Amino acid sequence: MDMEDNSLLNANANNLSYGARGNGSGARTPTNAANAPQPGSPTLNGRGVRIVTEATAVLESDAVLMHSDPAPGTFPVRGWDVTDTGGAGHHLCYRGSPWRLLGRDLRWVGGHLFMLPWLVLPTGYDNSSPAKSGFLSVFAQIVMIPISLIITIGFLTSAVVGIPPMILALGILLLFIWIAEKAQGATTRLVTSDQAVGTDTEAWFFVNGVMTTNSGAEDVAVRLHDLFKRPIVAVLNRSFGLWFDLLECMMQRDLLLTTSDIRQGYKTVRKAVLDPRRKRIVIIGHSQGGIITSAWVDMLLTDVPAELLARVEVYTFASAANHFSRPAAAADGRGQTFAHVEHFANENDFVAQFGVLGYAPFPGNELNEGDDSRDPLWQPCTPATPVAAHGRAPWSDGGEESEAEGPQAPIIAYDPSQLSVKDKLVRAQPVFDGWRGGMLPNAIGDFGGRVFLRLNHSGHLYMSHYIHPESSILNDPFVRKHSQLVTYLGGQNVRE
Repeated sequence: MDMEDNSLLNANANNLSYGARGNGSGARTPTNAANAPQPGSPTLNGRGVRIVTEATAVLESDAVLMHSDPAPGTFPVRGWDVTDTGGAGHHLCYRGSPWRLLGRDLRWVGGHLFMLPWLVLPTGYDNSSPAKSGFLSVFAQIVMIPISLIITIGFLTSAVVGIPPMILALGILLLFIWIAEKAQGATTRLVTSDQAVGTDTEAWFFVNGVMTTNSGAEDVAVRLHDLFKRPIVAVLNRSFGLWFDLLECMMQRDLLLTTSDIRQGYKTVRKAVLDPRRKRIVIIGHSQGGIITSAWVDMLLTDVPAELLARVEVYTFASAANHFSRPAAAADGRGQTFAHVEHFANENDFVAQFGVLGYAPFPGNELNEGDDSRDPLWQPCTPATPVAAHGRAPWSDGGEESEAEGPQAPIIAYDPSQLSVKDKLVRAQPVFDGWRGGMLPNAIGDFGGRVFLRLNHSGHLYMSHYIHPESSILNDPFVRKHSQLVTYLGGQNVRE
């Protein structure tokens, strides 16, 4: 970490400082907008600085105009940061009644079933790396989906009319689960090659989503190895068919059920975190894998010292989780746990809206207790379609605009001397130490990390819709500028 840049320590009326830290990309960004220049420091790096003390000023500011609504058929990416202050100043949605959470989720899913076809659209598949799943994975789902539905119907009729006997229905369920687990093999498997880098100093893990069997998880691990040139440990989240997989998702995230996949995978991840030879631990989760990753993070925060967590990086794609714990050491967002946390999502991805896009608040749109008189303690904890994504939130590309593109938008900062403690928690705009790119908008909430949202894009499949060579979200210019994950592509940025 670089020392503070004294060239940015401008004098101000209250003798406050405005520091900057290295962010790993050569650019330098403010450590915290709550420490922004006071009147007397009208410029920063040649850009105008406007001090505001009212939260509504953000939505009314010129920062909103930095991006217009995207044109039809285009897929621009927007980004913002979410600061988890450990529950100070915001809701802890996932700590509510588990049965109420489950009920809300079921109602949300029922009201958005029209989005299901977009899970697999547009069609396409990544054929750039060898795949072993193919017909076998499809056949497995064709078999398991009807069996899981039949077993569910049997359970319901057993509970209502006693036919078949409950002991028989339970026995059939346990037998099905046992056969499915045995058929899919071990929980972890390693994908590597002679060209792998960081074999002794880094540990990389991937955990898959729903409807993915062992061969499908290995396919993704092969693709990730091709992308990053690191050994990839695939932690298998076993599939029991779409219906049972969805039920398992809700039990994991709403009832906090630690399934065998979570428990066994955590042992492997924790062992790597505690290994002093490992200088970087990277965890990548997709879909339901985001729920499992969230559970691992909660466990690591309890079981592992903070200095060891500073080597851990987490990246999720279309996460189905309802929270991601990354509590800050300070209320203004400084001293974040985990080295880097990033979440990637397509706007029209049903699972992403059910998870990360429903629970990672948008900048300027926070709801506090008492804001909604109809449901003051619950409304913010309901998944919501990200209607603010097209410009109602203060999107920013974090970069400099050229004079040819028009006047530069001012940096929006807050005068901490004019804000209450609650306002500092909810309205401050910290920039996390070590993150790449310029200053992005910030929101306070349970889903800590940097969020990358690709507008107008549908599709949930990891290989086809998130990392396909022709349409990978990692290839977007905004992501290339602001994401830490992209610095590892092609075997670069190895931790020695």
